[in-house]
Amino acid sequence: MKKNSLSDQNAIFKRSSTTYYYSSLFFPKDILEKVTTIYGFVRIADDFVDQVPPQVNEFKKIVKQTWQCFDKPFVPQTKNEKIIVDFVDLVKKNDIPKIWVHAFFESMKNDIPNKNKSISYQNYQDLEKYIYGSAEVIGLMMCKILDLPKEAYPSAKQQGAAMQLINFIRDLNEDCQFGRPYLASFQKNREHNLCDFKKQPTKNLEFYTFIKSALKKYYLIQKQADAGYHFIPYRYRVPIVTAAKLYEWTAKKIENKPEIIFEKKVKPSKILVIATFVKCSILCLKY
Repeated sequence: MKKNSLSDQNAIFKRSSTTYYYSSLFFPKDILEKVTTIYGFVRIADDFVDQVPPQVNEFKKIVKQTWQCFDKPFVPQTKNEKIIVDFVDLVKKNDIPKIWVHAFFESMKNDIPNKNKSISYQNYQDLEKYIYGSAEVIGLMMCKILDLPKEAYPSAKQQGAAMQLINFIRDLNEDCQFGRPYLASFQKNREHNLCDFKKQPTKNLEFYTFIKSALKKYYLIQKQADAGYHFIPYRYRVPIVTAAKLYEWTAKKIENKPEIIFEKKVKPSKILVIATFVKCSILCLKY
């Protein structure tokens, strides 16, 4: 079962995240399997929320089965159930606090449209709460499977937050369609709806100011994440820094041409991933 479910998780991982998937291939095999297990799990939950319309009942089923599996393991019958069983098994074996899993589910729940309450991230504090559950806890889970010291946890959270922020910037066009104003707090005068920027981005000074403000926050958070790399053993540090540098590449591409986010999804090529890995193999010796 484990081999088949890993294959399913790997397919989900590869389909959903070009940057992190190819960077993770540089982890040792045992760690790669754990990373794939985590990513496969978070993606199936996220995918149900991201469908149009959201598959709310399926998402609730994932949540329910996860908590049931913690209390009493069941025999999985479907691909998703196998992924859940593997994830819960990993959480138990690596002493991952269940409260982190709960935080992840809470952030995913916030992505589901509510007839009585619209999704609002009008201040950065609200967005931080979402980022904690959707990204920072993933960084904390990575600390557990890599057996890192607790001193590494703050930087791991920042690394997750930095990557999530770039995802928000890169995916602005898509998130507008879902009605998720993740980046609303970065607007200065808020004369326009975020989605209005798509109409004439090259002629809208507010749009460029908005992107610059969001990227400035990303660079600040990423700098804080960089400070914790020395806690990570070299064999794990290289793929993590490779992923971080590829996200930085994405940030630079958007910084040079902000309107590109309305033209295509900015993703690095496989060749760039390999080239970045080689550079990081040398760079990581300095941390």
